[in-house]
Parts: sequence; structure tokens; C-alpha cells
Amino acid sequence: MTKKSKKTKTVWVWAPRKSRVPKPSLPYQVEAASKTELNHWVETVLKPAYLTPLPEKLVTNHLIDFRIRCYRHYFYLQGLYQSPFPESPSPFLVNLARIEYLMQGCFSLSYAGSSLKWFEASRGISLQTCMTNIQEADWLFG
Repeated sequence: MTKKSKKTKTVWVWAPRKSRVPKPSLPYQVEAASKTELNHWVETVLKPAYLTPLPEKLVTNHLIDFRIRCYRHYFYLQGLYQSPFPESPSPFLVNLARIEYLMQGCFSLSYAGSSLKWFEASRGISLQTCMTNIQEADWLFG
């Protein structure tokens, strides 16, 4: 005698989508002006302060350059690192900070944690304040 298998009953539940707040679009004029200002700041402030010549014998990853990348309504401050290990891709980019455009003249500053998750440091500040906060965060460039 064989046993009949019981079928589980499938139940459908209606789950409405969560309403999402639309992200602000970055106007071209704001993008161009902000990127120009950030690139000038990187060249005149960050590079002279934090970049040192490569040592003859590398022991750890060494910061060799900074870049600004714009993606959607975010500006990313990226660090270019040189690795001493032959098996690692070298040089490689690391996202250090993210500046998010919120509205006209208003930005949000975030930093990447060790798990590569973004943590918001301050919200609703100007671009100049974002740059000052990044410059004063010595732990950011390790």
C-alpha cells in the first residue's frame, strides 16, 4: 500500500509596493559648476596635503592620486592606491567619500565604512562645508 503525498496549498497575498520618494535630478549647470569646484579643491588642497612620493619598497597600500567621479546625483571622492602585492590589481580605486545633491545649494556628506556601506556624516550643508569636513577628517585617508 502506498501513501499519497499531501500537496501544500499556495496562498497569494496582496502586498502593495512601498512608495518611494523620487531622487532629485542633478541639473547640468550645477553638475558642471560643482565638479569644477571639487576638481580645483582636489588639485590645490588635497593633493599637496595627503599625497607623498612612492617609497622605494612598498609595505602597505600607498595613496597615489585622488579623483572626483559624478554618477547620477552623487559626487564620489575616490582614492587611487598602489599595492605592493603582485597578486592584487594595482593601482586600484577606493571610494572615500560621497557628496549627494539634495536641492539647490544643499548637499549631504557620507563616508564608506569598512563594510563598504555608506554612513551619512552630515545632511543639508553647502558644498564648501562638505569639502571642509572631508579635509578635516584625517582618518579618511588613513
